[in-house]
Amino acid sequence: MKNPLKLLLLIVTIFVCTISAFSQNAYLTYSANNGNRYKYSGLQGETMSKSDLLKIPELSVETGYVVKSFKVSAHIGSAEAERASTSSEFTDAQRSDIFKKASAGTKIYIEDIVVADKNGVRRKISPLIITVSASSQCEIIEGHSVAHLTYTDDAGAVQEYKIFSNDAVIPQSVLINALELYHNAEDIKSFSVSAKIGIYFLEYMSGSNKFTNGMRNEIFAKAPSGTKIYIENIKDGAGKSLPVILFMVK
Repeated sequence: MKNPLKLLLLIVTIFVCTISAFSQNAYLTYSANNGNRYKYSGLQGETMSKSDLLKIPELSVETGYVVKSFKVSAHIGSAEAERASTSSEFTDAQRSDIFKKASAGTKIYIEDIVVADKNGVRRKISPLIITVSASSQCEIIEGHSVAHLTYTDDAGAVQEYKIFSNDAVIPQSVLINALELYHNAEDIKSFSVSAKIGIYFLEYMSGSNKFTNGMRNEIFAKAPSGTKIYIENIKDGAGKSLPVILFMVK
């Protein structure tokens, strides 16, 4: 062999490229009572409630792969609990011994995930970490919007942001640049925005469909992640009251 070092570098490069090309990740999906469908990928800021976690039948991966086995573990009480599954489905033991007993703030680890491709080749993929909380904050993948708002993006262009039912999570960057509120096909003539900021409960009124400086500067800009914000007292052109909109800041 004229240059063994070059051969070694070639082998390492092929190995690294092979590993890099396989970036399969596991995720969870579930349907909520409001008719929306959500996806939990373990991204920063995502959380799941115990009730939603118990609705999930199985662990999912992208098309072309099948989950063959995985383990679920968490620190429950004073002990570490671990339960295994030999398919893509969560077992009764995983639900009863871990999911049901997990309190808010508990981190649940789904690891040792083995998937197989269409040729039966098995691989182990990255673990999925679930943060349990009082309410879920996940990506909506199917749903219906009850309203939408307009806002200016970083480039100064006006964009539309849809608000899905009462489980919406809206980025703070959108809220602090909010312009106008629209409630499906109804014309909005007035509304209020309220939230608990620090120790105070603040409320600002608008006599049109436009968000005010008080709403943007005193509520949206000062609301920490997870703050619940209410858009209520919504009146259309005929004076009819429209449903309250509840969302959380992300």
